[in-house]
Amino acid sequence: TRTASIGRSGLWPPARRGWRWTIRRWKTAACGYAICPGYIETEINAAHFRSEAGQKLVAMLPRRRLGKPQDLDALLVMLASDASGFVNGAAIAADDGLTVT
Repeated sequence: TRTASIGRSGLWPPARRGWRWTIRRWKTAACGYAICPGYIETEINAAHFRSEAGQKLVAMLPRRRLGKPQDLDALLVMLASDASGFVNGAAIAADDGLTVT
């Protein structure tokens, strides 16, 4: 019965078939990335970085500057393109050298 099937597998059979198809598709097509940005100045945090505490933080950065959202554009475009076909499961630091120091 449907109830027994749901209880036994946790999913209704058509949903289970869909999940299996998705997993098979992921094995050939999907890629997982993590972009680890450093300190990026935005509208939300701009006031903090203008404060004394924010200036102290910026002074501790390797090149003593904040990133801009546009600094991540090239990385995002590369990961969304076919150029990243061999990249998978990567955590990519885009932090102006912060993790190196």
